[in-house]
Amino acid sequence: MSNRGEVYCARCGHDVEPVRPWRGFVWVKRAWYGGLVVLGLLLPVVLSEITLLLPLAMFYALAAGPIHMLAAERHSCSDCGAELRPAAK
Repeated sequence: MSNRGEVYCARCGHDVEPVRPWRGFVWVKRAWYGGLVVLGLLLPVVLSEITLLLPLAMFYALAAGPIHMLAAERHSCSDCGAELRPAAK
C-alpha cells in the first residue's frame, strides 16, 4: 500500500482507492454474542412467556446472518467492486 491509501487492483490493473467497511461491525458482532449469552441466561423467562418472547428471540437469531456477513467484509475496489487482498511480503 502506498502512503496515499491506494491499493493495486488486479482486475482493474491500476491503483485504486479502496472502499473500507465500517470497523464497528466487529464490535456489533461481539455485542450480538453478548446478547445471545443474556438470552440464554433468561431462557426460563423466555419459555414461560412463549407467545411473545420466543418469536422475538427467533428474530434476534435471524439477525446473526447479516451481522456476521458485514463483520467479515474486506476492502473492495471502488471502480469494479473486486475484493482487495493485502499484498504478500
